[in-house]
Amino acid sequence: MEDLKKVLIVGVNSKIGSAVLDLYWKQKYICYGTYNKNAPPKDVKNKCNNILRCDLTQLFGINDLLAFSNKFKPYNIIYLPGYVDNKSLSKNDLQSMHNSFNVNVFAYWLLISGCIPYMKKKGFGRFLSLSSIGSKFGGGEDKFNYTTSKRMLEFFPKDFKNIARDNIFLNNIICGATNTPILKKKNNESIDQRATLIPVGRLADPKEIAKCCYQICSLDNTFQTLSNITIAGGE
Repeated sequence: MEDLKKVLIVGVNSKIGSAVLDLYWKQKYICYGTYNKNAPPKDVKNKCNNILRCDLTQLFGINDLLAFSNKFKPYNIIYLPGYVDNKSLSKNDLQSMHNSFNVNVFAYWLLISGCIPYMKKKGFGRFLSLSSIGSKFGGGEDKFNYTTSKRMLEFFPKDFKNIARDNIFLNNIICGATNTPILKKKNNESIDQRATLIPVGRLADPKEIAKCCYQICSLDNTFQTLSNITIAGGE
């Protein structure tokens, strides 16, 4: 089973991504990661056996991701990217829609398609994506493309059901407001205000999301598939 302890974290440079990496690394998984713009810090690089820079808004970036996964053959894949273009329905454009859907869902679907053949040979595969609790409320202002593309991760087509018999599982976390830089607004008051909407009364910590990621997308998960797991403090 040791050869199955390989994980690919797409979006390893995020706060959640680095928390996920830390947990798998401590569990002695062989770790691979991808990022887009800012180079990962040294501690992230040191924990990754290999790391790839790829722009998933572009076809060549998606192809680079597919080639990377085919080369190293990870059996546990956590897909974290979240492309936000701040577009409303009335001020939208085709390029923005392409970018949002390429990053948030299409690259993930193609990654699943590309990894299924080698996973079937081993009889093991785990995929996990992250969508947003915001879709439950219709999303935020100027988040039309983000909300609709992320919502698609919560749908499991019949094709995903068919591969469950090959011990290839796909799950999704509906992630609540988390204490990461992407959530931070202009002042602390707005963050505090956001926390009041959560029954628990605070934002999630990235480590709390990471723990669930590991539980669902690792050898520890022997049965759970095709499920949306909500981590949102009761929101």
